[in-house]
Amino acid sequence: MDLHPTTAHAIDDIGDNQVELVFVGDSDEAYFELLSALWANGESFCIIEHDVAPTVTEYHRIVGCDQLWCGALTPYFNGNYDGLGLVKFEAAVLKAIPNAMELVGEIYDDTHPPKHWCRLDAWLQRRVLPEFGLTKHIHDSVIGHSHTEPSHGCHKR
Repeated sequence: MDLHPTTAHAIDDIGDNQVELVFVGDSDEAYFELLSALWANGESFCIIEHDVAPTVTEYHRIVGCDQLWCGALTPYFNGNYDGLGLVKFEAAVLKAIPNAMELVGEIYDDTHPPKHWCRLDAWLQRRVLPEFGLTKHIHDSVIGHSHTEPSHGCHKR
């Protein structure tokens, strides 16, 4: 598992009985496949990506939030971004839009093919879910992030 050291430390602090580590580095579509399986399962879930470092308090604030879809901010480019770094989806969201990941899987752009890991956050959270009237509850906490630019060079300034 290629966890950033600060992420590994954060997961240790949270407690391994609450976190299941899943490797998604086999292919550019592996993260999509994981999200699709979680979505199809229909049970609430929370994601902590391999390169973020939430505190125990931030993690519990997200997991315990009464909102159906919420997450924390991470430093990215010249600001903060509400990607999938630390995000929670309640079962009600998955049941309301059971085909969300199928819709995400059809989206692509000139630098990312369908199901590519790099754009899943934007395609799910900025395109698909808002089309169904859902709004993400963004917590004001900013969690640690090991980098502030795309890690595979898809975006050039």
